Amino acid sequence: MKKFLETLPGLVFTALYFGNWAIFGNWDIYLATTGLMISALIQVLVMKLYGWKISVMIGLFFWLAMIFGGMTLFFQNVVFIQWKPTIFHWGAALAIVGSRFIGTGQFIPDALGKFLSLDLPDRAWKHLTWGWAAGWFIMGAANLYVAFQFSEQFWMAYKPIAGFVFTFALVFASYFYLYRGHQLPHNPGYESENSEPKPNN
Repeated sequence: MKKFLETLPGLVFTALYFGNWAIFGNWDIYLATTGLMISALIQVLVMKLYGWKISVMIGLFFWLAMIFGGMTLFFQNVVFIQWKPTIFHWGAALAIVGSRFIGTGQFIPDALGKFLSLDLPDRAWKHLTWGWAAGWFIMGAANLYVAFQFSEQFWMAYKPIAGFVFTFALVFASYFYLYRGHQLPHNPGYESENSEPKPNN
C-alpha cells in the first residue's frame, strides 16, 4: 500500500488528463492539476495516519504540488505546473549533494539500497552522489525543454515515461560504474571498507 501511495499523485494526474480526453474529448490540465493536489494531500494524510515516515522527496513533492498547482489554478496558466517537475528534480539534486555535507550522508546509500545491498568505500558513494545529482539536474532541464518545445499533450505523455527511463538509466549507470570499478560483491577483486586486508605473498 505504501508503494502505491508513493506513486498515487502522478498516476491521478496522468489518468485524469488522458481519461478526460478519452471520455469527454477534451484536454483539461486544470482538472488534472486539481486531482494532483488532492491526491498529494491524501497521500500525506494516509502516511501520517499509519505512522509511516514521510521522506524528504515526498514532502518536497507535496509542497511543490500545493504551491505550483495552486498558482496554476489561480492564474489559469499551465506554465506553473510544467515548472513543478523541474523544481522537484533540481531540489532533489541539491538534497543529494547537500546530504554529503549535512546529516548522515545516507541519501544515495538509502536510495540504492532499494535495488542493491552494498558495502562501499566513501569514495564510491561520493562519486555516485555527484553522478545522481547530475542525473536529476539533467532530468529537470529535459523537462523544461520538452514543456516549452512540444505540445502540452506530448509533455503529459513524456513525463511518466521519462521518470521511469531516467531512474532506470541512473541505476544502470551506477551498477556499471561499480562493476567496472570491481566494487560489486561478485566482482573479482572486490574489497569493501570492512574487508580484511589480503596478505602479500
